[in-house]
Amino acid sequence: MLYHRFAWAYDFAASSVSVGMLNEWMFSVLPVLKGPKVLELGHGPGHFQLSLKKNSFQSFGLDQSKEMVVLASQRVLLEGFASLLVNGVSQPRPFETSTFHQVVATFPTEFIVDHQTLGEVFWVLKPGGSLLVLPVAWITGESFFHRIAAWLFGITGQSPE
Repeated sequence: MLYHRFAWAYDFAASSVSVGMLNEWMFSVLPVLKGPKVLELGHGPGHFQLSLKKNSFQSFGLDQSKEMVVLASQRVLLEGFASLLVNGVSQPRPFETSTFHQVVATFPTEFIVDHQTLGEVFWVLKPGGSLLVLPVAWITGESFFHRIAAWLFGITGQSPE
């Protein structure tokens, strides 16, 4: 529901849970991307889309949530970039074959390991293209809030000891 009806509250919830580190974690994959044409699966509110565009990638996004597509489109349009975002799922393929140099997904749900998703990803990749997935991240900071959050994540089994 947070990703759909309450999408407007996603940034607050995600920032709270990650102690403000979510965008830092997402942006950590930028140096690995070569592009120039990149598809982001599950683009959410569009922070990574905007970062891709600011770093001169020709970026496209695909998200199941109509509300997230609206939020992300507004975010990139306000910064003067074209919104190349599609509402849909990664199966069936909404893009032509051999379209992208890379496909990226940061903190995806279980859709990323679905055999149909992976087949579609490889369908849209150009020869020699790659799939980059950032599945998890851990809070490692030394501030009081980071230590408390890391402790809570350890108790709930969401991070290693």
